[in-house]
Amino acid sequence: MSLQDGTYAGVSQGFGGETKVTVTIKEGQIANVVVDETNDTAAVSQQAVKKIPEMIVAAKNYDVDIVSGASKSSQGIMDAVKNALEQAGDISQLAAKKVAPHSNTVEEEIADPAGQYAKFDQEISTELVIIGSGISGLSAAVQAGQDGVKSIVIEKLAATGGNGGGVEGQFAINSARQQGLGINITPNEIMTAEHQMGQYRANGAIWLDFINSSAANIAWCQENGVEYSGQVDNYYTGLFNTFHWFNGGHASQGYVPQMTAKAQSYGVDFIFNTAAKHLIYQDNKVTGLIAEDEDGQIIKINAQAVIVATGGIGGSRELVGQQGWNTEHMLLTGMPSSAGDGYRMTKEVGSKDMLHESAQLVMNYVQAFPTDAPLLYMDPINGIKGFTTGGEVIFVNEEGDRFVNENIYTFNMMLQSMAMKQNKASYAIFTRKMFLDFAQKVGVENGAKILDQSVQENAGQTLFESETIAGLADAFNLPKENLLQTIEHYNELCQQREDTDFNKDADVLTALEDGPFYIAQVAQNYLVGIGGIGTNKRFEVIDDKHEAIPGLYATGMDGVMLYKNVYTMNMPGTACGFSVHSGRNAVKNAEKTF
Repeated sequence: MSLQDGTYAGVSQGFGGETKVTVTIKEGQIANVVVDETNDTAAVSQQAVKKIPEMIVAAKNYDVDIVSGASKSSQGIMDAVKNALEQAGDISQLAAKKVAPHSNTVEEEIADPAGQYAKFDQEISTELVIIGSGISGLSAAVQAGQDGVKSIVIEKLAATGGNGGGVEGQFAINSARQQGLGINITPNEIMTAEHQMGQYRANGAIWLDFINSSAANIAWCQENGVEYSGQVDNYYTGLFNTFHWFNGGHASQGYVPQMTAKAQSYGVDFIFNTAAKHLIYQDNKVTGLIAEDEDGQIIKINAQAVIVATGGIGGSRELVGQQGWNTEHMLLTGMPSSAGDGYRMTKEVGSKDMLHESAQLVMNYVQAFPTDAPLLYMDPINGIKGFTTGGEVIFVNEEGDRFVNENIYTFNMMLQSMAMKQNKASYAIFTRKMFLDFAQKVGVENGAKILDQSVQENAGQTLFESETIAGLADAFNLPKENLLQTIEHYNELCQQREDTDFNKDADVLTALEDGPFYIAQVAQNYLVGIGGIGTNKRFEVIDDKHEAIPGLYATGMDGVMLYKNVYTMNMPGTACGFSVHSGRNAVKNAEKTF
């Protein structure tokens, strides 16, 4: 090894951005390493910043063991040091060695994320702190208040509700209302259907406990003031009549105000316009959190347990992208405040990352079609049951290949988008008559005007008209011959009235024969991320070894892992029902540790 004495600056890409170091060489050896800049989360990277330079100097080598819990930050520092050493001379003899297996890595206790704060503007002590006041946060608050647990709810917005305000109803079987309506459903019917749809990947024990508790959860909600309309159905396309509609059609009218008032009547304190920033982790246990109010005041809350109920990751384009979605034309129309706060905070203290198996409430839309509806997912043209949901249109990918039964949304509305997740790009091909017939069917009188104006304005360059199929291929530079063959074959299937490729329903097999023809690039409208934090049946947050992290619980859209990748929306109301269930039971399980 031949390194020239001097001081050298190195740079690399760390977890959250560039990592910059200064390396000093004396007598041809690494004498000192200083981390000048890291854009990684301070709570995660601080141990790596401290330990990795010491280890590099001791080993006289840039390639050392990673610091447990900060692997990406560790690697970023090592890469930056390597970059600096390359300027000092030949480093070929510093042969890169494999990172030691997990069992041999440098084991450090997880750093307390709150350790970065030198002082606090306010300090509060309580028994339980709940982060978020959506469906599950309010459920937890009411249960805690009812049980006499001294509790505080931290809410980053100015009012309660979060993602939950737009929820329309709640799952249950064998509720008093269902019995009155003569609706009889057995647990095994739900469990069998769910397991079959999810390829037996879901945790049946957690599902069964939820199912068997669902009627009691409805009764408990009613006892605490929640109002239901009395209508119980299958929510349009569900497999069972399990959907108990809230009064007024949304939780913002039937659930949120009632549960908020009830929690407050029990003495639960709500702190609004205040965002939880980090968990306090001391002696291998979560003992509270650090929050920041709208004035920038830092608040330390000491607690015996923390319940994370921040609403999931749907407001974070970065985290949605980590689920595997192409976010280029994606709309995020859920609550912007549900941006993965809980996911990030629990990751800092070692939670098991389940983002790769988490689900989502997502649907198709076309950027060129109208997107100005107050609730886009309810728009008749561009919403969850809109024109590019499926039906008569034909879906093709970037190769010009058809890839799915376009009408699959009638089985589970989430499936309209799931098959597109694997594509570089997805397109809907249709005729003018198809669009106008659909508009008339859903009660849109000005369908022709909407289509013509959408083509003319062409937001995002996502919609084109042509008198020929070949012209559609040109619009998006698709393989022309292959697209022509795809449409020709599809028309043959339509003529024989049987889709022998994907089994599309015969009543929506309509040939593309008479123009003008249209092609629209289909993207996704993403409302809610469902899951991401590893939990057990007690709603305790778990680590990579499936061990519970003491004092930490996750509920609702943060911790719901009922679904693996695909939200089985054809089990109507389960996401809301589970939010109520998890909020209640997280409190009850936390109480056992007090």
